[in-house]
Amino acid sequence: MNGFKEIDFSSLSNDLNKLLKFGETPGLSTGHKAIDEHYTIMEAGVTDITGWPGSGKTLLLDDVLMAQSQLYGKKHLLYVPDSGNHQNVYARLLHKLTGKTFRKGYDNRITEVEMYNAMGWIYEHFKVVVKTDFKYRLTPYDFWHYAIDEGFDSAVIDSWNYMNHKGGGTDYLAEVLSYRNELAETNKIHFFTIIHPKNPTAQNYDKDGKLMEADQFSLMGGSEWNNNGKSILSIHKESKDSPLYELHFKKCKPDIVGLAGGKITFEHDWRLRRVYIWEQGKKQFAVKTMFAEQQAEIEEAPVDENAFYSNSSFSREEDDSIPF
Repeated sequence: MNGFKEIDFSSLSNDLNKLLKFGETPGLSTGHKAIDEHYTIMEAGVTDITGWPGSGKTLLLDDVLMAQSQLYGKKHLLYVPDSGNHQNVYARLLHKLTGKTFRKGYDNRITEVEMYNAMGWIYEHFKVVVKTDFKYRLTPYDFWHYAIDEGFDSAVIDSWNYMNHKGGGTDYLAEVLSYRNELAETNKIHFFTIIHPKNPTAQNYDKDGKLMEADQFSLMGGSEWNNNGKSILSIHKESKDSPLYELHFKKCKPDIVGLAGGKITFEHDWRLRRVYIWEQGKKQFAVKTMFAEQQAEIEEAPVDENAFYSNSSFSREEDDSIPF
């Protein structure tokens, strides 16, 4: 069979001996212990993230990517037109790293010196793909292969609908997602993809009329995402005014990655632009800011989102409208 063969006994013996001696390779930490109890990141794997508009998909993914870079030195290739232009993306990442905003009128506005001190590290770990020919749309295949050829540890698409799918359909989706899985495993790279769900229908509301979290079956071609997805996460907010974000673990494969079916609640410090989870009465952030001497003060300060966003037209998640 072209491209296939039976595994021979010698290779099988060697592989099983390594497994017996060293055990399965666990996933990498997300930086949040509470999340790691349900989901970790396989270096050769895929993660799909969904949620209704405004639910916090980009907020959490940015945090996980930053933690991967700070904890393990991981380097990411981003194609994220849903998150704004490259200036918006890098400003957001610099804010997350330094705790300093680019927005005027705030006492934690970043200085030029602080910006340049942080830019080198950010650019080393995050590269953004931008469009140069507006007649062309990037295919997932081209993007993934470029990330592999350039030696990145992960490749991020935000969002799936911006890609060129050449007609689409369920047959295409089954082929492209299974191909993606093989690419990730063969090349030891992680593919993150944000996918917007279809508009909610009556079955997405509970008996009290409350919008439930989106899942893989809320996506166009949902059965194929379910069949071919490895780790599938759904992020949900009950209302636009709620400070709480729910992270639902819809699918986690293989078993060593995590356990599907649970959920955790997180919040977001808009001043610091970092996700945190309450543990034993304290805010637990994934990693520290670049300016360590300010971290304790920031963590102890009460979060007043309204004060931070008053007199500002800056939306909490620029790429999403909120359906509440």
